[in-house]
Formats: sequence, structure tokens, C-alpha cells
Amino acid sequence: MPLVPRHYLLATLLLSASPLYALESYINMEGFVYSSAVPYKAFVGDWESDFQAGNSALGYSWLEAGVHDGRWGIAIVQQQYAQMHFSDDTAELYYRTENKLPITPNRIYDIDLTMNSFSSEGVRLFHRSQPFQSLTLQIGANILKGSELQQGRINGSVTSSSDRDYDFDNIQLDYYYSEDKLFDRNIAPPKGDGLAFDLAAHWKINSNNQFSLNLRNLAGFIKWKKSPYTIGTIESDNKTYDNDGNVTVSPTLNGWNLSENHRQQLPLLWQAELLHHYNSQSRLHAQAMGSEVKDFYSLGYSFRVRGSQWLKLLYTLNSQSLTLGYQSSWLNLQLQFDPSSLEDSHTIGLAIQAHYGF
Repeated sequence: MPLVPRHYLLATLLLSASPLYALESYINMEGFVYSSAVPYKAFVGDWESDFQAGNSALGYSWLEAGVHDGRWGIAIVQQQYAQMHFSDDTAELYYRTENKLPITPNRIYDIDLTMNSFSSEGVRLFHRSQPFQSLTLQIGANILKGSELQQGRINGSVTSSSDRDYDFDNIQLDYYYSEDKLFDRNIAPPKGDGLAFDLAAHWKINSNNQFSLNLRNLAGFIKWKKSPYTIGTIESDNKTYDNDGNVTVSPTLNGWNLSENHRQQLPLLWQAELLHHYNSQSRLHAQAMGSEVKDFYSLGYSFRVRGSQWLKLLYTLNSQSLTLGYQSSWLNLQLQFDPSSLEDSHTIGLAIQAHYGF
């Protein structure tokens, strides 16, 4: 029996010792994307859009479905994550050449791009405790199977010989992958096994103020067996030109395509919120979330509609995006987007949390 189902079956049997009426099922779905240079739709497409200064991109999704008895719980989890950090010159050169716009002649562009992405699925076991009356903790362990990998760095420089032509100047490549997107080679994808921990805390400071913290991928890693690995220098000898003289470079490798075991450190994701009960009908929010490439800070307000139902409005300061939310006793919905339009959003987020007691 595979590793993940065996652990899931064991934990399910342990939970079945609890009375059936004490179990509660839940589902948690989250998705978030951010692109600084161009809207995210253009970032994953052809970059045909407005361009602005920026040096990072981030995207992740989280799907979790499970049961708990108030103290112990088990869930099936799926996670996808991708991040890029790049120099301003890298974004500008790529944008202008992708859209066949003139570049500055006789200019040296500083190229530096790091990437880290993975996909995984597995089982999450967690335990809730209340060491103090005002403090609740939840600690989880995630047993993972990795399915996709992209991690590495490209750095060096590019020299423009005219406003439509350029040459690579000592562009170094060093990356691991499950799909060769640079040189389009057929490869055997690696297999990965991993482990990650998570921590959630809720502190009731006093009757009017609460603080919550959520950390994911604590000390997380995936060990990939026989991962394809490329290291070397990318050359620009293979060029073609269109009728307007715009160059297209088909990169070639001066180096090695290898296969070796690789340990991928998973990036830490964190969220924090300070909640102030202004009165019985309204609350003030200060939120923050972050990753290795970008942190986001939000301020907002929520008001009671009826009973346990609340509506929330947040404004994220450094991405200039809005979050609309609805919360009830069993459901929590949030949608984040740029105020202009969803089509041109640099930031898009969606979160759905629901639970049901047996």
C-alpha cells in the first residue's frame, strides 16, 4: 500500500474512536497570484499589456479537505507554488523583445532570474491545544508526494548591438526541473517525497483585541530522486530575424544535462491579523501576509449584517488591491482583486473555508 493512503487510513481509524457526533468535516481552498511587472494574465501569457517597474511574481494554491474532533484531525492536501524574482533589466528586456519594441542600442542589460516552484499532494495530521485560556495552538505535519519541480537561477548580461538585436554575454544557467521548458527535451520526471510542518496560533489579547498567526511549510522540504539538472552557459549563436529586423534567439547550451538527487527547501508562507472589536457591530482589521519574494500589508473594516454574518472590506497598501469578504458561523469567503478590472489585475486572490458538524 502506498505511503500516503496508509497514513491516512491509520489516522482515520484513530479518529473513529471519537464519538461520531464530535467529528466535524471541513474544506479550505485558497488561491493567490501576484505579478509586479505586467498583469498576471499577461505574465503567464505573451506579456502583451501595459508594463510597469517590478521585479517579482508569485502564485500559489492550497486545497485541504478533512475531519477533526476538536483536538485531532486529518486532511488530504494539495499545494501548488511558484515564485520568480528578477532584476528590473530582465523584465524590461523580456517585455520589449517579446512585444518587438526597440531596445536601447549599445546597452548592457543585467540579467538575474531566480525561480522556485513545486506541486505536491499528501496527508496532513494536526493537533489543537489550549495551553492558556487566551491562547489556542494548532500544529500540523504534512507528508508529501512531489509531482512538479522548477528551481534554479539564470544570471549574466545581455549586450544590445542595435535597437532590435542583442547577444548573450556569459549567461549562466543552474537549475533542476521536472519539465525542460528551456530546451524542450523529453525527460523522465523525478519522484519526490517530503515533509513540512505548519503552525497556527490565536491569542485573545483582551475582550476587544485578538491576534492570529498562520505559518505554512515550516522546515519543509521535498527530496527528489534523479532530478534532471542543467548547468552551463547559454549561447545566442542560433538567431533568426523577421521582416522588420527583430531578432529571435533560440538558446543553445554549452554545458551539461545531468541527473542527480536534489533536496528542495519549501518556501515559508505566513499570514497574520490583528483584529479590534470597535463595537458590537463593527471591527477593524490589520493584516499581513508574505513569502520569500513579497510581503503584503492590508487595512480594513467589517460590519455585522445579521447574527453571526459579517461583511469585510480590506485595502492592500503595497499592491493597491481590494478584498471583499463574507463570514458566517460555517462559511468564510474572500475575493481579492485590483480596483480597475479583473482582466488587468496584478493581484488576484480567492479563499473559501467551510465546515460542517456531524
